[in-house]
Amino acid sequence: MKKLISHNFHHDGIQIFKKIFPKKLIKLSNQELLRIRNLSLKKKKNFIVLDKNNHIKYIRDLDYYFPFFKNFIGSKILNLAKIILKEDCYVVNVGLHSKTGKDSSYTPAHQDNFYWSRKPARALTAYLALTKQDKKNGVISYALGTHRKGILPHKASAEKGFSSFIEDKNLKNLNFYSPKLKPGDMIFHHCNIIHKANPNRLGGIKNSRSSIAIVIYGVSAKESIKLKKKYLNNLHKVK
Repeated sequence: MKKLISHNFHHDGIQIFKKIFPKKLIKLSNQELLRIRNLSLKKKKNFIVLDKNNHIKYIRDLDYYFPFFKNFIGSKILNLAKIILKEDCYVVNVGLHSKTGKDSSYTPAHQDNFYWSRKPARALTAYLALTKQDKKNGVISYALGTHRKGILPHKASAEKGFSSFIEDKNLKNLNFYSPKLKPGDMIFHHCNIIHKANPNRLGGIKNSRSSIAIVIYGVSAKESIKLKKKYLNNLHKVK
């Protein structure tokens, strides 16, 4: 495993690791995703969100419905998260984030912790690239250092899979960093960092942008009733 030292988690809100999983496992993962994509739409129930072109956009509880992906939630990830968060931690959820076809939907700017409602904000996402990713196919982009600003106001969103987002007026003067990722690279990002992703502008399955997002909480991170109310208020507006 090779570490990129261009970012510091506590200063920037992200830490990138290169080649964290072997090529063989990544290849098998993409084969499994292809199998999932070929399933009848009738089998894609409420844990799968489709984009406007009926491509898979998000799968919740990926490891539960498709056990192959339990291969990614072993001690390797938890040990790294423990070092970063400086406390014991545990996996909460594993999800698939995918942008498959040309002009797939975008991911609005948001902070994960607006959804999670954790206080203190000792939680992160371990974001694993299964495919090559850059600006052309909708790589995740971060406003570095914004995890130190606390949680910004979020507005109710009609975008599938994202009930809340940060309006552009609250993003002024922020520069977004878009890393180039190869299959097997992983980003650990803080639950309060502002991030987004543009649509995939390339066509064809070979240019898909597929990632696994592993949600991890530190043991000290408890649910805040005050933060939860704000999230639920937006959620009810969407419904």
